[in-house]
Amino acid sequence: MMSTIPVAVNAPAVDSRASARVVPTTGLRVAINGLDADLQLHNLGFGGFAVIAPRPFWRGMTHRFTFACRSGFSVDLVAKAVHCYRMADGAQNRFISGWEFMAGSADKTAVAIGKLIEASGD
Repeated sequence: MMSTIPVAVNAPAVDSRASARVVPTTGLRVAINGLDADLQLHNLGFGGFAVIAPRPFWRGMTHRFTFACRSGFSVDLVAKAVHCYRMADGAQNRFISGWEFMAGSADKTAVAIGKLIEASGD
């Protein structure tokens, strides 16, 4: 039996992020290791990021993401889904999901994200 992932229709209006986000250029890519999904990086910050994907993700699930820029610099980081919403643009299979980097390696994650943003030119 196929289970359905509950998703909200619209994103909340309140921004409760712990850190500011930047909107990356097209030179910054993201992928989930072991999952064939076309992800578009929506924003990125030291505490987390958001992606637009053709499928929803469960709140609380974790994945290992590879972030890469044109210069060849890349970094693998583990993050946990904190929200997922169907895009309000009328597209049937587009979801925006927010992810927070896992606690415990915050210093290493912040350094890696800083290097990634610097290498991408954003």
